[in-house]
Amino acid sequence: MEEWTFYTVSDDMPSNARERVFWHIIHEFSLHSAQHLDQDLYFKSEITTCIDFFSGTGSYPIDCIGYRPIA
Repeated sequence: MEEWTFYTVSDDMPSNARERVFWHIIHEFSLHSAQHLDQDLYFKSEITTCIDFFSGTGSYPIDCIGYRPIA
C-alpha cells in the first residue's frame, strides 16, 4: 500500500487482473469489519477466492470489480 503513494494515478482502471482483484479486496475490507470475516460465510468465501487467485490456485472472482482510488 505504501508504494502506491509514489505513483501519480489519473486513471481509475487497473492495468491487469491481479491489480483489479487487489483493489476489489481492499474495497471489500473497507466496507466490512474483521468480525464479518468470522461471521459472514459469503464474505469469507469471496475473500478466500481472491486470495486463491493471488496464490495461483484459484480463478478470477466472478463478481470482482476493482477500481483504483484517484487522489
